[in-house]
Amino acid sequence: MTANSAIIRRKLKTFTHNRKYIRLWVVFLLFSLGGLADIPNSNLMEGCEVVRWTLMTFIALFKATLLDTILYAFRLHKFMRTMIIAFIVVYCAFCLINFCSWWLYGFGITNKLMTIIAQTNSRELLEFLPIFADDFFREINPLIFLVLVILITCSIYFAPVLLIRKYSNQILFTTAIIGFLSFCYCLITFPVGKTTLLVSVRVTKNIYQSIDERKTIKKLEDCRKVFPFPEKIKSSHKANNIVFVIGESAARDHHSIYGYPLCTTPYLDSISKDLFIFQNAVASGTATALNMECLLSFKSDNDTTQRWFEFPWLIDLFKYAGYKTFWLSNQEKSGIWSNPSAIMVSDADEITYVGAESNSDHTLDKYDTALLQPFNQAICESSLNKLICVHLLGSHIKYSKRYPPHADFIKADSILNHNNPQWMTKEKAQTVAQYDNSIRFTDAILKNMIKSIRNKTTPSVLIYLSDHGEFVYDGRNFRGRDRSSVRVPFIIYINDAYRKYNPDIVKRLYNAEKSKFSTSDVIHLIMTLSGTSYPYYDESKDILSDWFKTRTRYVDNIPWEYECDE
Repeated sequence: MTANSAIIRRKLKTFTHNRKYIRLWVVFLLFSLGGLADIPNSNLMEGCEVVRWTLMTFIALFKATLLDTILYAFRLHKFMRTMIIAFIVVYCAFCLINFCSWWLYGFGITNKLMTIIAQTNSRELLEFLPIFADDFFREINPLIFLVLVILITCSIYFAPVLLIRKYSNQILFTTAIIGFLSFCYCLITFPVGKTTLLVSVRVTKNIYQSIDERKTIKKLEDCRKVFPFPEKIKSSHKANNIVFVIGESAARDHHSIYGYPLCTTPYLDSISKDLFIFQNAVASGTATALNMECLLSFKSDNDTTQRWFEFPWLIDLFKYAGYKTFWLSNQEKSGIWSNPSAIMVSDADEITYVGAESNSDHTLDKYDTALLQPFNQAICESSLNKLICVHLLGSHIKYSKRYPPHADFIKADSILNHNNPQWMTKEKAQTVAQYDNSIRFTDAILKNMIKSIRNKTTPSVLIYLSDHGEFVYDGRNFRGRDRSSVRVPFIIYINDAYRKYNPDIVKRLYNAEKSKFSTSDVIHLIMTLSGTSYPYYDESKDILSDWFKTRTRYVDNIPWEYECDE
């Protein structure tokens, strides 16, 4: 045992005192950092930026030491050495791609990048390379780039002089052990996206998922039917700008504009007299997918025998009605929950996904403020008539990741002061506070959007609702969703120009605020607001119609058993 330990110590000492392998170690360290570069700025990690980068640096040190040790250990085995070198070359290429993509475009190796590559042919690639180089040097001053190249070259060349010291062996392997522990810590604490730490696994996983999701989307596209009776669509364009904002997981009863005791909607509260606040809107399902199938088509909550693709779709309807259509989303384009909506909006004139394109792209989560730039571009676009659909990430779990640190207004103590049953711990109160802050952040997003249409001289409307609600320890020791967590906010804002030209509809809006209805029928409401007619319109499902009928609402395709509580 002692003899074996001595041999191992001699081998390790040789590695750490070999100039060539020390230089390779520095190279591996730099590439490994590139392979991790997109993680510190993502929502996968907690803590300040310095802590995040420190953890990634130690993990890169661990990877560099591991690669160098393996390469050195098999230096005399020709076949194994060739295989290891081939792996390292591929690994370094992946790391370089990850770094360049993150540096230039804000995302590394993800499903989004795989989709872009899959849709690019060889000619487009050759045409893209000069643009890529131009983007790179636009992002970094050529002089600074030259200085960096010189510094990196010098660090690689002079590394043996700096690192070959009496205690170099201990230093390198101590940092590697810290790096391994950092790696284990991240694996344990990352809520999702654990494979992002391994760039080779990331590539393999994202290629597989990209292929699989493209096949799924193709199957859904094959189900698509031709839009019926487009020639029968007519519109008087009573609203030139229609903004349809779909929130995420926002429960009605956590909005101060609906009576919640904490201030979660300060802006909406301040303009409440200008809003139509509907008190009794219920979502058609407890999951996003089921609701999106209804919100974006003529499928109603009680249409239990037909599939979503058998109905005409909202985007297509308004395209034929003479509107330029926009789909702006901070949710994924593809994945287990989003494939139907991606197909349903695929004919929009302008489609923008500001964050992840797949539910596996965990490093691409962004705050909903990322939607404001494309929204402002859309609302200022020259087309006279526009339908702008905005899909927020809203209050999607994990709540604390839905708003930046400076928007952390509501604290756990505030929750405990107004809601303190015996099972409400400080930790649970903190979760409620984070949920409330996410709703307050959505209020700030709506503020920007409403202000953008407030002073327009053309009639403009904004409709905001949430796809479904969520229970966050409301009256019981439970967090999640069930069939009672479908009460959602439903709010409409109309500007002065719309009020001026459509006084009859304004009167109907006031009269409808207490109506009981399902959000699945929102398409009929939007048609009335815009003055659009179509054979699929059903006046009994339109709360603005004199012939609207209150009925039993369905949730998840069965009658909602909580009607009597409303």
